[in-house]
Amino acid sequence: MVVRWYWSIAIGCSMLGTGCTWVQPTPQSDSVRIVSFEKANGCQKLGRIGASVKASVGVIQRSAEKVAGELDILARNEAAEMGADTIVRDGAVNNGERTFSAYRCF
Repeated sequence: MVVRWYWSIAIGCSMLGTGCTWVQPTPQSDSVRIVSFEKANGCQKLGRIGASVKASVGVIQRSAEKVAGELDILARNEAAEMGADTIVRDGAVNNGERTFSAYRCF
């Protein structure tokens, strides 16, 4: 009985770690694009955004692609709230965290 319970939790956690997206884009964030630093040249910088999500669920590491994608969504959501239409990734994902620069280009 205990073994079945343990495996149910382990399977459930692994499904959460790989199949679910916990962060949803807002309608306003649809107009925010992600570009390279060079493409933001000439745009008005509005500020920086720090985004973070869980990189693991318990002892199970989440997919690096899922984590990066959710960070992008969070940053786009925040950029839309600050009136930005463009963001630039400032660096690599580090333990579920990444910073972005927010710009108004149009």
